[in-house]
Amino acid sequence: SCGPPPLRSVEHIMGMPNLSVTDQAKVDVGSLLMEVSASLFESCLAHRIPCALENPHSSRLWQATRIRDLLSSAAVRSGHLDFCQFQCPWRKRTRLMYINVDLATAFKSCSSKSGICDRTGLPHVIRSGSRGGVFMTHIAEAYPKPLVRSLAQCFANGLAAAQVRN
Repeated sequence: SCGPPPLRSVEHIMGMPNLSVTDQAKVDVGSLLMEVSASLFESCLAHRIPCALENPHSSRLWQATRIRDLLSSAAVRSGHLDFCQFQCPWRKRTRLMYINVDLATAFKSCSSKSGICDRTGLPHVIRSGSRGGVFMTHIAEAYPKPLVRSLAQCFANGLAAAQVRN
């Protein structure tokens, strides 16, 4: 098995038609989380609070109207990174939308088009199928520790700079 079926598409950003009750519930929860995330992001924007929203680069989240509207704001920045650049065996391109903090140093990408990681020289592990009954996409959800440290340092630097200004 290659993983769970898609619940959204380009034509159906808010959920595919005719989903099972279980899958519709997943879509409803995801849509609610997107709305809450957008509201929190908007509040941070209004109050000049450092904030970031992350999702896979290919996520349908980035196509949702409310998120696209935020991305069109001059104050909102966006960038992407690859987990393989932070000591993971898979590429997993991830996008972040952010405000009031500089995350540029975290945006490290793999330039490989051949499936060979340009950091390690090894093939990227493919995140499909399962290991021990667990989908690889689920295994690959966790942030690699070097990425967590990089993002935390960006926020710490931003807070330190804000204290100096005040």
